[in-house]
Amino acid sequence: MHSLLQLGRLQEITEKYAESEEPVRIMITDHSGYILVDTHKVKNVDAQNWKETGEVYKADQDLYLWLPEQNYYYDSVRWDRSYFIYNAPMYDQTMQIQIEIPFSYFADDIYHIYTVNFALILGSIIIATLVCWTLGRLINLHFMKLIHSTVKLPEEVRKNNKLSLQDSPILELNWLRDNFDHIAHKLSAMFAESDEMNSSLQEKALKLSQSEERLTQLAFTDNLTQLPNRNYLMQYLQHLDEINDDQSGLTAFLFIDLDKFKNVNDNMGHAAGDDLLSYVSKTFTQVVSLGTVCRLAGDEFVIILTETNLQEVNHTCESILSAFSQPILIKQQSYEVKMSIGIAIHPLDNLSFEQILNLSDKAMYKAKSEGGSSYVYYSNLLSSERK
Repeated sequence: MHSLLQLGRLQEITEKYAESEEPVRIMITDHSGYILVDTHKVKNVDAQNWKETGEVYKADQDLYLWLPEQNYYYDSVRWDRSYFIYNAPMYDQTMQIQIEIPFSYFADDIYHIYTVNFALILGSIIIATLVCWTLGRLINLHFMKLIHSTVKLPEEVRKNNKLSLQDSPILELNWLRDNFDHIAHKLSAMFAESDEMNSSLQEKALKLSQSEERLTQLAFTDNLTQLPNRNYLMQYLQHLDEINDDQSGLTAFLFIDLDKFKNVNDNMGHAAGDDLLSYVSKTFTQVVSLGTVCRLAGDEFVIILTETNLQEVNHTCESILSAFSQPILIKQQSYEVKMSIGIAIHPLDNLSFEQILNLSDKAMYKAKSEGGSSYVYYSNLLSSERK
């Protein structure tokens, strides 16, 4: 009786949906598959045929999705003719209830859920995009500040020893700023050390330059008279050979030797001789304003007149002799300075300047042999030798 009452109740439920446009089909079968209740009024039909036709997808233990043949689960646009089937035992496994519900009953709800889900997903994507864009702009803004602050890093380091950057809401950028500050501090120390080393190097370079100048002066300057010495004269002669051409004009060599200079050293001492040499050197420099005065050694001097003429050479020799026409005081003693001058002129028989210097030396000895206090041209000496 209880079973019959239950069946009557189920019949009542099924009849409630029987009048709809797409009625829900509810079947109750016994354990042998015989249909006890069917809202579609179809009797003695095997209730399990739905499993053998179409495509069946199991949603859970008792719920299935049935699609017509040639329709698939992922092709939802063709679900209009499909069914959700609820198939479960009841009353201690003696009966089976099967409920077929057309998909159209849930289509609007499903499409609504899909639409809402799609809108939520799309909204989430848009929000995530905006957040990422905002964060990107924020990060880019702080990076640009950092870049602008580090463009003139050396100058900033020299001024402040630290970068002037505000705190960033991005922790990593603050770490990066702190790292740059640390680098700036180290660079500042390096710059300070570099400046100190540079100053030291400049000081050493200055001292080295002064030493080189001093060495050059010692190498090419006579220590007593401060006139160019023999080394300078030899280099100067080489320079004249290099720049010599047919348009250079005359170059005169005046080889001068003090007469009886040895007597000064012997009678008055070497200090007196040094004083005499210094006085003679200053006088030569004053008289010969456009020439080069060199001291070879001892009491030997050479005066070089470039781009000159015979009239100027004669005038120079006479001016030198005239400058020593009066006696001078050496160590409180009167001394009459006399000298012999030998002259050789370039160009002469295509000889080098050094060879012409030697010829002026020969002419000087000729002047000395004639009594001194005079000047002799090598050309005149050569003419007399030919005679």
